[in-house]
Amino acid sequence: FPILQRRISAVIMDFQKKRSVIILLVVIGIFITGTCGYMYIEGWNFSDATYMTIITLTTAGFGEVHPLSEAGRWFTSGLLIFGMGIVAFSVGIIFNDIIISGFTGLWEKRMKKKITELQNHTIICGYGQMGKLVCKELTRLKHEFVILDRNASGHKDIESLRYLYIDGDATRDEVLTQAGVENAKVFVCLIPNDGDALYISLAVRALNPKCFIIVLASSIEAKTKILR
Repeated sequence: FPILQRRISAVIMDFQKKRSVIILLVVIGIFITGTCGYMYIEGWNFSDATYMTIITLTTAGFGEVHPLSEAGRWFTSGLLIFGMGIVAFSVGIIFNDIIISGFTGLWEKRMKKKITELQNHTIICGYGQMGKLVCKELTRLKHEFVILDRNASGHKDIESLRYLYIDGDATRDEVLTQAGVENAKVFVCLIPNDGDALYISLAVRALNPKCFIIVLASSIEAKTKILR
C-alpha cells in the first residue's frame, strides 16, 4: 500500500506540473474543432469560421457572420454549451496556476536564502507522523528547523505552514549541505530504513562532528550499529 500511495502521489504531482499545458492544448483543440466545424458545415472560409468560433466561445454577443443553416445552429448550440464552459474553466485554472507559481517561486527563493543563513538549527529527516510531531513542538518552542524529505513538496501542510524544507535525498552529501548540516545543532533522522539511517548518521557525523544526532531505529541490532 505505501508503494501504491507513493506512485499515485507521483502521478498526481506529474499531472499538476503539466496541467496548464494539457488545459491549453484542450482549449486550442476546441477552437480548431469550432473552426473546422463551421468550414465543413457552412462552407465558410478560414477567417469567417475562426471569427465565428471566437465570438461564440467568448459570448461576445456580436451577430452571426453569415446566416446559419439548421445544422449550423445545432453545432453552435453544442459549442456554446460544452465549449464555452470548458474554455471559461480552463482560463481560470491557467491564471490560477500562473499566480500560484509566481508566489511559489518567490517563497522558494526566500526559503533558500533563509536556510543558508541558519545557525544552530535542527534538521528533521523524514516527514512522517513522528516528523510532524517534532515540527509542531519545535514551532511551539520557536526553534528554527529544516525538513529534509524525498517528497517534501508533496506534503501540502509543509508549504501551508511555511516550514523550511529541502526536497531531496538525505543520503547525498550535497543535499545535507543544502540543509546547512555544517551549522546545525541537532539532526533528527526519522526514516523507516535502518540501512539509510546508518549511512546518513555517518555522513552527518563526518560533515559536522559536533552535531547532536537522534535516530529512530526499528530494532536493538540497528540501535547498536548506529550508536557504534
